[in-house]
Amino acid sequence: MGMQTTISIRVTRATRCVTTSMGAALCLFAAAACDSKDKELSTAPPTSEARSPRAERMATERDGGTEVTRQEHEAGKAVAIPDTPAGMQLQWLLVRLNSELKPIEPEEVDEHFSDEFLRAIPRQQVVGVLSDVANSAPLSIIEIGTESATQLVALISTNAEPVLVTLGVDDRGLINLLSFEAGPSLEERIPATWEQIDANLDALAPKAAYLVATADECDPLRSRHADDTLAIGSTFKLYVLGATAMFVGLGDFGWNSEITIEEQLKSLPSGTLQDARAGSKVTVRNAAEAMISISDNTATDHLLHFIGRERAETPVQGIQYVPEASLPLLSTREFFLFKLDLSPNEVATYASGTVPQRRAILDALAGKAPSLEAASTWTQPRYVESIEWFANAHELCQVMKRLNKGPEGQVVAEILSKNPGLPIDREAFPYVGFKGGSEPGVLQLTWLVRDAAGRGRFIALTLNDSSKPIADEQLAFSTALGMFKLLANEVYE
Repeated sequence: MGMQTTISIRVTRATRCVTTSMGAALCLFAAAACDSKDKELSTAPPTSEARSPRAERMATERDGGTEVTRQEHEAGKAVAIPDTPAGMQLQWLLVRLNSELKPIEPEEVDEHFSDEFLRAIPRQQVVGVLSDVANSAPLSIIEIGTESATQLVALISTNAEPVLVTLGVDDRGLINLLSFEAGPSLEERIPATWEQIDANLDALAPKAAYLVATADECDPLRSRHADDTLAIGSTFKLYVLGATAMFVGLGDFGWNSEITIEEQLKSLPSGTLQDARAGSKVTVRNAAEAMISISDNTATDHLLHFIGRERAETPVQGIQYVPEASLPLLSTREFFLFKLDLSPNEVATYASGTVPQRRAILDALAGKAPSLEAASTWTQPRYVESIEWFANAHELCQVMKRLNKGPEGQVVAEILSKNPGLPIDREAFPYVGFKGGSEPGVLQLTWLVRDAAGRGRFIALTLNDSSKPIADEQLAFSTALGMFKLLANEVYE
């Protein structure tokens, strides 16, 4: 979830100052990922007047209040974008920044930005800046403060820290003011008690579960609804990693064995392997690392096909990685077909079928590809309770335990540590293994960590909402960090 290069643009009406700042505004919360050099498009510095009083209040007031129009994520109600000229441009901006289909083109910039803005910042630079911001996707609204029909301030969640966006339009509805600035940091929202953690989870989603346990035996230390079977998104890739390690350990193939890329096995992003040429090769280990570290969907599907779906599902020597609720184990390509392309009747038939009936339906889908165009419209939860990969927190702990103790444990530990998920305190927990998953209405985070004494700890946090997206994912991340801080300060026998 690392932040890429982030940039702040501002065209101020009062001073005509135009500044692109790297290592300043947004980089306050992503210094390690940002370019260390500052770049300016003019010699004039940013001014304090450039930021509106409303923007200042939204950046500093955490609990809302009369000064800010705060629209919270109440049950069944997502944050609404105002039906105003400024709101329409914010809607366009979020859709395009979240789209992986194609980058923003200069012609689009001409259609949405004013001549005044583009005289100050050439369209190609605007394209470059917006492309950098898109690296922080997915972006979603936490709250909106509306100043007028032509200007608004929105607090936006990203794949790292939140961003405060100020957007204004001229009398033709074209953008003449755009600013991206740092919002409240993860650290500022970390809960200090387990009671605050529970309160956060109550606010985040109608179905929220967590488990803190010993990693070696999965003995619970703290929990909430840990028996509830919930959607886990891409965390299911731990099942595929487990099956891969198991069959490597049995000698069926090795980590250096090669997998041939096949067109009919390519999936949608995330990941990069979908861009590889059909017929090219990738090693089992490289595919496994991509599957875990960048959640590469095409790598996942090739591994699942290489092993065989039913072999991956079947217990071997008494060890089973796939919970019964996730049978048959969907490939990501099949998952996208159900979410994006198949009719509600087709989805209902699959969801109500027995496991053998479901297998027959999946066989009939072979060769069909999910639609990239349809993916751009997927902004609300779809079939969260029926078309998914499922597990409860105890089952996820057992999966991590088996990965940790199973065959090829050292290689598996290295693969799991490629992406720590969040900035976990490495002095308290020198080893961090992680996999997570998300989609509209689903957020899942799973860790296996070891403290300085070598004691293993497991943490899983799962949020499900079938009615609206988990919009304040940043609060969920802060809540998870709070669990680690509390865990580091508590002593368990």
